[in-house]
Amino acid sequence: MAKATMAELLARLDSNPVTGIPTMQNIVDAYRAGLIDNNEAKRLQDSVTKREKRITDDYLRSQGYDA
Repeated sequence: MAKATMAELLARLDSNPVTGIPTMQNIVDAYRAGLIDNNEAKRLQDSVTKREKRITDDYLRSQGYDA
């Protein structure tokens, strides 16, 4: 089975409605289903982690905290 392209993968994954990006569980499910390889899963997880941190930091700054 050919590996999915990023666009195909994102089209198949349900994304978090707040961030618009795949959740960690979506990435794990895609890996287990063979849609992505280990390197792609790791890259997506890193991307999700960075984006979640940025969203959290932006929220904290908007509430007057030093993020």
